[in-house]
Amino acid sequence: LMINPDGVKAQIEGNVIQLQPGGNTQDHGIYCKDGNGFTIRNNVVQGHYGYGIHIYHEHKSWTPTEPLYMLNYLIEGNVVSGSRQRAGIIIAHGVVRNGQPIILKGVTIRNNILYNNALNGILIRKGEDIKVYHNTLVSDDIRLEGGSSTLQNNIIHAAELQITNQAGAGNTATNNLYW
Repeated sequence: LMINPDGVKAQIEGNVIQLQPGGNTQDHGIYCKDGNGFTIRNNVVQGHYGYGIHIYHEHKSWTPTEPLYMLNYLIEGNVVSGSRQRAGIIIAHGVVRNGQPIILKGVTIRNNILYNNALNGILIRKGEDIKVYHNTLVSDDIRLEGGSSTLQNNIIHAAELQITNQAGAGNTATNNLYW
């Protein structure tokens, strides 16, 4: 099962998504590919091969004539665990096509519990104004590969005890507990 909304102000709330054995890395729990004002709240996502919550889009099957916008996403109160091959939550987008960018901005990830995901608890590849607040990660970490993010007041228990920041400038981390 995959929940895949498009549009404006979609709300995904109170679902239990447990993927069964079998499948591949394209099996995601919740996949949002474009829109504005999405809320993903109080869901349980377990046992997926792909990403538990996947915020991503790319121009694959058409030639765009204007920018694609992914704006103002709220991801809160979710429990994401047991990804077999990917991260619990990913924030990313594809490349410019036909001169038209994908604009991913204004994502808040807060008050989530992530544990025992294969790669990372939270993976941020691209996006601007990404806020990661008050999350608890057990046997998981946070990886920043691009964009601009603020990480604050998170509790992180991981074997490496670190936030991996490959993105460079534009990211801040304050008042996080690592153990």
